[in-house]
Amino acid sequence: MRRTTKKADTETQHSAVALLEHHLRDKGMRRTPERFAILERVESFQRLFSADDIIASMSDDIFHVSDATVYNTLQLFTRAGILRRHSIGSKPALYENLTAPRAGAGVQLVCTECGAIKTARDPEVDRLLASRRYPSFSRSYYTLHVYGLCSRCARRKNRGATPKNQ
Repeated sequence: MRRTTKKADTETQHSAVALLEHHLRDKGMRRTPERFAILERVESFQRLFSADDIIASMSDDIFHVSDATVYNTLQLFTRAGILRRHSIGSKPALYENLTAPRAGAGVQLVCTECGAIKTARDPEVDRLLASRRYPSFSRSYYTLHVYGLCSRCARRKNRGATPKNQ
């Protein structure tokens, strides 16, 4: 009898690990345990996250990882195609895991308050892009980011708003 594994559960992690290992090999960089520990934390986030989120989540780790190592590793992951860096106003940079299951084609609605990301399909955008031809380029997929407030943050903001007294 053949033993089966849950490929869907580990597929994302393996693709991120594979991307990192490939990038490290191509650039002649070391394969350090800190980089892979940080990658494991990155994989745990289902929303946008900051370097400080990673630092806070690593406080219970067996070995200490410096703040500088976290910041440098997030830059490395961005260059490797594992993360996308988002700059939202004057807030600290936020990162999106590109190897997460929701990454890929579609319209991504990004909450500028809580960092939640929702992927939506938009048939009109799909049709528009399908009708476009780009010389010397073969399109694989698209991602369109729309920034604003999710309904939960909008409700929270509206509850906190008070009318001005005149």
